[in-house]
Amino acid sequence: MRHQLERGDGVTAVQQGLLDMERSITRTEVLVQDLLDTSLMETNLFALRRQRTDLVELCRKLLDDYTARAVLTLVNEMKGAPIEVEVDRDRFSQVLINLLSNARKFSKHGTAITVTLQQSGYEVIVSIQDMGIGIAEEYLPHLFEQFYRVPGVEIQSGSRTGLGLGLFIARKIVERHGGHMEVQTVLGQGSVFSVVLPIYVDPDATEQPDVPASLHTQAVWTITH
Repeated sequence: MRHQLERGDGVTAVQQGLLDMERSITRTEVLVQDLLDTSLMETNLFALRRQRTDLVELCRKLLDDYTARAVLTLVNEMKGAPIEVEVDRDRFSQVLINLLSNARKFSKHGTAITVTLQQSGYEVIVSIQDMGIGIAEEYLPHLFEQFYRVPGVEIQSGSRTGLGLGLFIARKIVERHGGHMEVQTVLGQGSVFSVVLPIYVDPDATEQPDVPASLHTQAVWTITH
């Protein structure tokens, strides 16, 4: 900024300075919130406000908002029938945004990130696949540990690394919903992080809903960053 001011380009310098400040404030807010969430989880004060939700529509809205804010290209490849779950919408969104941010951070600019929503029996799987650097097998058992960061990994695009709390918090939130997280990765080719949740079953219903016995894809989105 100082060099720009010396050249007389004051407006550009101020604009860049304000953008840098905004990014720093946003990073600080995220770090503080992560620390607060971790503290609440450790003291069993972490509460969920779960409600019956169409996960297909929730993902659509979240991806629309996320890509609009970050000025990314979003293509809806496929959108099928609704899938009902019982989730805390804000906390589920927090999980998905964390996975999307990681996918962007560890894959090169211009590559695709694919979000897939599938159902298998009484479970729904939300997967985020990137074409990034992948993760070495020996680090996989530690990925969801508190304060863990994969060593020797360079950021491919976006901001710097955090405290190593994002995946830890995401896993805890998913487990509080009765689900779990999975990861598949190939070093140098990319990773797939999946959130597996139970679908909503109405306890008062006289008949149980028809569910696909095999894996069935309900929605696919592609993000280019």
